[in-house]
Amino acid sequence: MTDRADAPTAELTGNHYMAFPRIDRADGSVASISAVHAGMGGIVSWDGDPFARITIGRAGETPQPLGNLQWQRLERWIPYAETEIDALHVALTYCAPGGYEPLARGGFIQCEIQNRGTASVDIDVVLELQVRGASLHVARPRPLHGGHRATAGAMQKGIAFEIGTPSPVFAFGIAADDGDAVFRVVGDHGERFSPDPGRDVIREQGTVLHAEVSVRARIRGGRSVRRAFYFGIGRDRDSSLGHAAHLARVGAASLLRDARLELAHLMRRATDVKLSEIINRNLLFNHFFALGRAFDDDRIYPVSSRSPLHVPGAAVNEREVLFWTLPCITMTDPLLAREVLRDSFELYSAQPGLQWRYLDGGVIEPGFCLEQALLYPLALDRYVRETGDDSILDDPLIQDVLREI
Repeated sequence: MTDRADAPTAELTGNHYMAFPRIDRADGSVASISAVHAGMGGIVSWDGDPFARITIGRAGETPQPLGNLQWQRLERWIPYAETEIDALHVALTYCAPGGYEPLARGGFIQCEIQNRGTASVDIDVVLELQVRGASLHVARPRPLHGGHRATAGAMQKGIAFEIGTPSPVFAFGIAADDGDAVFRVVGDHGERFSPDPGRDVIREQGTVLHAEVSVRARIRGGRSVRRAFYFGIGRDRDSSLGHAAHLARVGAASLLRDARLELAHLMRRATDVKLSEIINRNLLFNHFFALGRAFDDDRIYPVSSRSPLHVPGAAVNEREVLFWTLPCITMTDPLLAREVLRDSFELYSAQPGLQWRYLDGGVIEPGFCLEQALLYPLALDRYVRETGDDSILDDPLIQDVLREI
């Protein structure tokens, strides 16, 4: 798929733990990353100016942002961009592997550079980070108050960004697959230094924290190299860096291969090629952006949308979950659909038919809707008919809810 005049200005991707909800097609920069946090009752996002971007330059020169990117989507879900810089061919891959790996609490950006010239070149690949703070998305986004910090973990090499001072509420960490990668943070007076556990840089929410991860590679003529930067999310610096380090140990090549296989299993065939493209793109969007697995309790939660462009955000009701999301999940992943269906019965049935709810079923906006109350038996019947899984009818919770309704 090549760029067109009517092409979107941004891409997105994600797994059930973490999402890249907006990737700028102009320069490949990432506006934010987001995840579901059950304890805060919504979607939390780390925001920036931009949040992260890849820059490239010859050794000794100032790395520059990329431009003239040509985009396509691997398996209709993984953004992939290409461009040319003199004799270098550069490709970026944005992947949040999910579905098959319960510990993939994060994602990565891979940069592949091919030297189409004859002479060797030394190239610096830099991940620039400009973290402005964090926001909470429930019905509408709002910035979180308090401080945020750039710091280091006790066990893994990398940079962690914690929200909440002095006690962290959640964090994301950055790791690299190159043992010689250099991690730097910009201090209070503009100095650049490698982070360590005893030297934190603290800012108020809304004030940008600058950091970077750089790797240098020598590329011989006609050869190519790959370098990847890994994002992990967790409750604090150590857990977030631990998840980033786990992804780095597995490696971008293995993560990407397995992710593409999993995505292929989720897709459905259609005789019409254009129709197949539309159906599968929307099935994947529903699969990963209408659901999120909270990184603080590992439970799956339906949401209206994990995209920050969608106003209801993490607010949900039975219509959104049982009428729109669940039938599509039943097509792509029946086991996950069973989990979503049972959790919906557990979380929402005490007060069926409410207008809007929090993740845990609490009331945002009261008001009874008969249509939504009737969706419990209808959704259950459709699930059983389409999957053949009638064992769910023996679940005591399901039986109690049906009797009450």
